[in-house]
Amino acid sequence: MGIFDRHATIFQLGYVTDDLDHALAGFRDLGVERFRINQVGAAAGLPSPHGARIAMAWAGDVMIEVIEPQGTPAPVYVDDLPPPGSRRCVFNHVGLAVPDHAAWDALRAELDRRGLPIAWHGSNPAQFDVAYVDTRPLTGHYSEFIRVCPVLAEMFASVPGNGGKR
Repeated sequence: MGIFDRHATIFQLGYVTDDLDHALAGFRDLGVERFRINQVGAAAGLPSPHGARIAMAWAGDVMIEVIEPQGTPAPVYVDDLPPPGSRRCVFNHVGLAVPDHAAWDALRAELDRRGLPIAWHGSNPAQFDVAYVDTRPLTGHYSEFIRVCPVLAEMFASVPGNGGKR
């Protein structure tokens, strides 16, 4: 068993862009018409070195996340972020839902055992854990593991659906 089938379930495709509005127009041309847009970090006025506008939408059972960094991009976006003015949307990560603390602990042990580096992580144990694992040399993209708790589950449930089961 591996990190993708034992500890987490792929639920999200993540992209970075230099022009969120243009990127969303492209997704709308593909039938993903309704997005929720949030500002996070410095873009939301919070004390953070990084900020972003983030759009999320369910396309059936897959969440589409499109990120436009504001100001200094977070390190996990820098290599994929297109140059300013290019108006491109570039694949960056798969999002994987980890169901609970026990699965999170098992995942972390498995990542250590396999020598997979964590490029960025964040935690609020009562609400979430997140880790961007640098799987780029193996897959061409990051793997973002998110321990889903009731707060995140509620937030994900409020993301607009576009066709399919959501």
